[in-house]
Amino acid sequence: MRRILVVSDHQHRKPNRNQTISKNHTITIWDQCGTIPEGEFGYNWSGYKDTGGGLSLLRLLEEYSDELRGRFFHLRADFLSRLAQTFHSFSSQTNIENQLLWMSLLVESGTIKSPDLLNTFRLLAFDLKLKSTNAKKIRYIGPQMTIAGALRKLSQRHNLDFYWEKTPSQHVDSLLRRLWSRLPNPLRSLIWLFKYVFQHWSLKAHSTPNWFEGPNAVFVFSYFAHLDKESCESGKFYSRQWEVLPELLRSIGKSINWAHHLPFSTTVPDTRTGIRWLKSFNRNSPEQGSHVFPESFLDLRLISKVLLDWARIQFIYLQRGRKIESQLEN
Repeated sequence: MRRILVVSDHQHRKPNRNQTISKNHTITIWDQCGTIPEGEFGYNWSGYKDTGGGLSLLRLLEEYSDELRGRFFHLRADFLSRLAQTFHSFSSQTNIENQLLWMSLLVESGTIKSPDLLNTFRLLAFDLKLKSTNAKKIRYIGPQMTIAGALRKLSQRHNLDFYWEKTPSQHVDSLLRRLWSRLPNPLRSLIWLFKYVFQHWSLKAHSTPNWFEGPNAVFVFSYFAHLDKESCESGKFYSRQWEVLPELLRSIGKSINWAHHLPFSTTVPDTRTGIRWLKSFNRNSPEQGSHVFPESFLDLRLISKVLLDWARIQFIYLQRGRKIESQLEN
């Protein structure tokens, strides 16, 4: 008679993630080098790889991207609406507040300029995932105070315990950058303004734009970047940002008025290069379009107006900033 040996697979099978959560009821957010210890479960704050007991939070974000996109836009629209209503309630309200609001980084919603937005998306994904777990505690292991604060509030919303195990920062900024980050925002904005004016003053009134007019004129505001250096040096405007669009518009009888924002880069390292290229484009404006830098309109009167608007915004914040913040938090 044959003997049949039955080995229960539970002796060799690794516990799944739900079993791991059920065992210790803790989810770890891992925000440092290394991996989550064996037997624990959580999410890696950075990276797209699942390592050890940790899943990638960025991959979770991609998994729920469609749902989270709509949720983020709803939250952003509600926030901007409430902020705009608050501005409208001021008796001395002018257009400058709304103009600054709709030019803000929140409206642009780009994670390159605003890395904190990516953190917001991570938190939204984690919040969504929490609804399907039986966790009783969230533990954050990392150095970021803002992330710890956000996770603490998220834990409170879900009636969970929270613990922050603070670790040293892995990215140490230079002394100059650390000093800059400690300056108050009003002082930083003034320094930035005078630096910007100094860097771009040479663009002032270097040429008067000869705009195309009429129903066939098209205005394009563009970055003076992504340019093909060889083409520009030969006097031909070619932007990899727009590719064949200018040629297509010209083929149907349209004339293009270009206004270029000039960010310095390896292709355009200084204002002299920008001015030289712009002049060469404008020599053949019917084919190349009419090009101008907005900074060519710089003058002392405009700078004075900017400073007055800056002073007015600072006064409004000092007078009503706390009230605005409290209304948005409620």
